[in-house]
Formats: sequence, structure tokens, C-alpha cells
Amino acid sequence: MSTAVPEKKRVLFIINQFFKGGAETALVNLLRTMDSARFDVDLLIFDMIDLPGSLSLIPEIPAWVHVVNAAENEKKAAFAKKAVFKLERKLTGTQPFRRGAIRYLQNQYYDAAISYGEWFSSALCARYAAARRKYVWIHADMDKAAFLHPDILRFEAQFDGFLFASRHSMEGAVRKYPQLASRSVVVPNRVDSEKILSMSEENLPVSLPEDGLPLLVTVANIREEKNHLRQVEAMRQLFSEGLRFRWVNIGSLANAPLAEKLRLAVRDAGLEDYFTLTGPLDNPYGVMRRADAVCVLSDHESWSMVITEAKALGVPVIATRTSGALEQITDGENGLLCGFSAEEAAAAIRAFLTGGAAEAMRRKTEKHTAAGAAGTLETLLENDTKKALYVFDDINYASGARAAALAQARAVSGVAEVWLYSAEPCRDAALRREFRFLETPGSGALRLLSRPTRQVLRDESVSRAGKLLRLVYAVLARLGLESALPKALLRRNMTAAFESFDTIFVVSEASKMRGFVSRRRHPGKIQWIHTDYAAWRELNEWTRAVTKNDAALFRRFDAIVCLNKTLREKFLAVYPQFAEKTIAVPNPVFRAGIRKRAKEPLTVPVDESVCNLITVGRLEREKRYDRLLDIAAELQERGFAFHWYFVGDGPLREELEEKRDALGLGSCVTLTGYMENPCPLLARCRALVLFSEYEGTPVTIDEAKTLGVPVIANDVGGVQEMLEDGEYGRIADADNILQIIMEIRGENPNGKDHLYR
Repeated sequence: MSTAVPEKKRVLFIINQFFKGGAETALVNLLRTMDSARFDVDLLIFDMIDLPGSLSLIPEIPAWVHVVNAAENEKKAAFAKKAVFKLERKLTGTQPFRRGAIRYLQNQYYDAAISYGEWFSSALCARYAAARRKYVWIHADMDKAAFLHPDILRFEAQFDGFLFASRHSMEGAVRKYPQLASRSVVVPNRVDSEKILSMSEENLPVSLPEDGLPLLVTVANIREEKNHLRQVEAMRQLFSEGLRFRWVNIGSLANAPLAEKLRLAVRDAGLEDYFTLTGPLDNPYGVMRRADAVCVLSDHESWSMVITEAKALGVPVIATRTSGALEQITDGENGLLCGFSAEEAAAAIRAFLTGGAAEAMRRKTEKHTAAGAAGTLETLLENDTKKALYVFDDINYASGARAAALAQARAVSGVAEVWLYSAEPCRDAALRREFRFLETPGSGALRLLSRPTRQVLRDESVSRAGKLLRLVYAVLARLGLESALPKALLRRNMTAAFESFDTIFVVSEASKMRGFVSRRRHPGKIQWIHTDYAAWRELNEWTRAVTKNDAALFRRFDAIVCLNKTLREKFLAVYPQFAEKTIAVPNPVFRAGIRKRAKEPLTVPVDESVCNLITVGRLEREKRYDRLLDIAAELQERGFAFHWYFVGDGPLREELEEKRDALGLGSCVTLTGYMENPCPLLARCRALVLFSEYEGTPVTIDEAKTLGVPVIANDVGGVQEMLEDGEYGRIADADNILQIIMEIRGENPNGKDHLYR
């Protein structure tokens, strides 16, 4: 019996350069410990230039990892390009990237993509990498780092997680940036202990004096946060006391101004013969192994690879109390912790060298391995939970389709991770707490296009660039090219983000996003039809224009969902070629929730001595509230005791109020405005009345059926099928609706009466 081999997970790491440093060494160690039988890995290096005094780690990458070095063939031209990028970044506020890196990513899809490091832009991963999961790997303390690239927070909403090397580092970041709390996880750096020990036995790359003086070793590139100047001052203080030792510093000298400043400080302190700068070494481990102590006196470290390596070599560590050191060092056992002043560093070194701590600590220090660290990252990378995206043009627009789509999203949440996208920002705080929203920097430009030109030009909060963009769009619209600019903005800002999902649901048959979604390659694409498509597409000039290319568009969707069999049949009467992928799926009806909502307090007064009617829907032309007012006037003329509630808001409210008052219906017709929960009022009415020009499967009918309220409606969309041959109400037309309403009787407004068959 054959056993299927699990498909490898495709993983992408993105980093700007790959010179020897703690974070880069940690990545090499990680790649060495990953299982090539389980993972295919791409390492994209997008800004690797030939920096003097720096040591490339590319030769250390395992052969099975596919390295994409975007600047590999640029040679000296890379410096000119870097200068141009810097200028462009300063002028535009955005990080440019090499076209080669972008082109490569446009043809790839990954299970996980990781932007590796907080010191460079995460935009390349966020905007161009198509991956089901995206992470940012933080290697410094976000709350203390001298530099945190602004794109880390600018694009944070698009990332599934933030990976930290230590618990202290993660907790500090979450305190400062609470929005990261639910997406932060500790993934300890790994070390290849056997390789380090083996390398430590090779010939030394530099000569060490055989004079018997204690040896301290620091392995750190010359950077501000590593604070080599603190080392010099601490050493000067100790030498003034007569204490003698040697201090070897291994690391890149690429920061030439700081390296020169350090050399001058060493000279001024008279330490030239004792304080050594070796530059970067391919193999520092032999020197580290011969040290009495490894010193890590940084201003901040989330997790020091040097400390991990020193522990693997069994060498005590003297370290400042950084977040990483607090977790890596047990004070007094495998090292000493000190404060961040030169005096405190000097005191720790003095205690170590003169108090007998050196030999005691070396005996206590256990060789450290990364056992237990493996698995955390692999669990993240192998997360197969499906991701679904519901696409709204404006989620703030109160409609039956919105309510139905949110109900669907809640149902799907049981089997997938559900995100929402709205071209207009969601203003519902409760909804934002319930769902994750896909938000992309740059989508504000799309929103500008939907606003009137004059409004944008007069808005002082809109930048000059935004106003110019709106003017360009106005010109293009006059030329019949209004779709060109939105398409370009969508492709630029949102392609990779949308490709990250397994399934995308387009909520509306009129959505401006349909064309963009239909061209996504990876996700399954589902178009939801919430209305009687055949009737709606012929409603007016606008609907005919919106649907004129639908035959080609629907061909690119994987499924078209109508809300019942009747609506499916009407859709297929227009497009019979899509029969195989067009299905009928009723909206989910959460009856227990409807009954619970109906028990909430009533917010409008109800006179139960009259026949109370209710109509729920947007105040728009197609809902035919004008006709309902005419019917109400006839009921009043015939002496029928009733009160009619129009629940909803919309552009016709003022017009309808004027007509109501003109007909003398102020005492018996109430326009309640929008109600988040109409169920308490619905439950107290004798009938739900709908008389729209077109409908799909109105959510309010499901609510009425659940609450035992009869429905009176005209035969549009899938209404007749919803009423189940008169089981839940009556089909009416212009000739008989008045009579049907007047025949209502029965004392129990929630009990079945003769409207039911």
C-alpha cells in the first residue's frame, strides 16, 4: 500500500543584504536546521552591494535553498542605484525596489513569506509577495531600537504574525504597539552547536598574544547600538586602577566614520596595544573559545546570537541587561549582567576578573543546544487553515445583501479564517472587533476616485497629489477611460494581498471590484448574486452599462451563487453557458439569534389595537415606497385602522416624508430611519409588506418567517419560493394587495392567520 508524500511547503524569506551579523547568522542557522524534504525555500536578497569591510554570508547558505540576489549583476552601478533609491524615498515617502525582485515575485506563490528584519521596509513582502501567510521577523527591541523602518507599522495589518527572538522583546513591543498583541509569537534563534564546536578547533584566523593576560572577546559589527565606545571607557577606567587584560573586537568596519571615532577613542585612552579591532572573520569561534569571557554590551538586543554561540562553546558572558540577555543569562551562573553605563560595565568586568568568578562560571556553563526551539516556526509554516476574503465596495451601506454576506461570513468562520475588505473604511467598531479587515496603504487613492471632484479639490485634508489624481481621473472619465486608473491602482497596491487568499467572495453583482477579483490567479473566485439578476440588469441605463461585459467576467469566476433555485433559473435564462458552475445556496438563517434579538427592548411605540404593518429596506426608488404610500392613503380612506412602519434610510427619505404629509398620513405612517435591530418591531406587526420592483431573497422575509409574521409581497426574484407555496404568506399584485391587507385578522400578531395557507 503506497503512502502519499505530503506536498512541500513553499517558503520565502526576504532580506535587504546578507553580510555577517547576528540576525543574518541566525537565518543561516535556521536554514541549516530546516528539513529540505518538507520545505522549498526561496531567499530573496534585494539590495546586496559590495560593501568594503563587510563579509558576505551567501556562501554559508545551504545548497538546497534557492537564492535570488536581485543586485547580483549590478557591480558598482548598485551604489548609484542605491543613491537614487534614497532620493526617491525622501521625495515620495515610499521605499522603491529593484524591478528584478518585483518581477520574480509576480510569478510565485508561497505558503508563507517572511520579511526578515525590522531595519528595512516590509513593503516588498506586503505589496508584492503572494503568500497565504505573511510574517515580519523582528530581531531588535521595537520599543528601544534606534531605527524601526516605518513600513513595519504602516503595513502591519497585512501580516499574519510578528516573530520575536525573546519573550522580553515581544512583551516590550506589545506594550508600545498593542495592535500586535494577538499576532505576536516568540521564535528563538537557532544555533548549530556541533558546527560551532568543530569550527572552534580550526586554526585561528588571527594571532593572539601568549602573555597570560585575561582575554575578553566581543563579536559585533561597528554600529551605534553595539556601543563599542562604552567598552573603551570601561576598559580605560579599569586600566587606571592597574587591572590589565586584552579585548578583541570582531566585526564589520563598514561604518567608516564610527570605526574611525572608535580608533581615536582607543588611542586617546592609551589602549592601542590592548584593544584590538580585527574586522569581520569567517570563523570567530576559535577566538571566542579561548576567551575568558565574551562581552555583549549593547544598548539593546532582542536575542543575541553571540550569547547563544558563547554558551554553545561553554564560555561565560558579560552582558548588559537587554531583553535577550535577561532570558539567555542566569546572573552569576553562566555569566554576569550589568547596567548600561561604563561604570557598571567596568564593575562587572572587575568582579569577573578579580573575584574568582571566571573559572567558576566556566565550570558551570553548560554547552547550549537549540533543542526545543525547532518546531515553533515549522508549525507556523505548515499552517493549512484556509483563508477567505469577503469583498464589499462599502460595508457601511446598510442593505439586505450586507446582512446576508455577514451572516455567510460568520458561518464560514467555522471552517476558515475570514477577512473582510471594504473599499470604504468600515465605521462599525463592533464589526472591526469581530473580523480582520484587509487594509492596504495606498487604498486611500481609490477612495478619492469615488468622491465628487469639487469635494476633493475643496478638502484641505487631501494632498496636492491626491487632488491631481482626482483631476486626472475626471479627464479620463470624459474620454471614456474611467476604468483605467482604478485598475492601475488596484494592480499596484492590492494584487499580492488578494492573491494571499484561498477563496474570495464578491458580495455584490454590481461591485467595482469584480473585474479585479476575476483576474486573480491563485484564489477560488465566487460571485454572489443577491438579486433577480435578469430583471436588475435591464432596470436602467446604469445597470445595463455595469453588466455589459458580464459574460466575459463570469467566465473567469469559479462559481456563481444564487440564493435559491428560482433565482438560479432566471440567471441561467440569460447565461445558460454557466449552468455547470451556477449553484443555489440560500442565505444562512440563524433562527435562535433572530428570536433572541426580537426580545430586545422596543425602541418605537406600538399601538397594538390597530393593524401594524412593517416594510424594511433602503429608501430607494426600486423599493417602491411611493406606491406603498398610495396604498396607505387608500386604506385610510376606507377607514382601515392601521399603522405602517417604514424601517430604513436612504436618499428618498425627505421626499417620502413630504409625500406622507401631503397625503395626510402623518398619524399612521412612521419612517423610523435605519434600525440595527428591527426584530422587536417586526415581531409586533401583523404583516411584513414588500412591493419592490426587483428582489433576491430578502433577509427580512427569513426574519418574518422565524418570528411567525405573515408576508405580503409581489412576485419578484425568489420571493415566491421563500413563501413556500403560501405557507408563510401571500403573493400580491397591484390589483389585490389592498384587499389582502384589509383581510388581515387575528388577535395574536405572531400567530398564523388566514394569510397563511
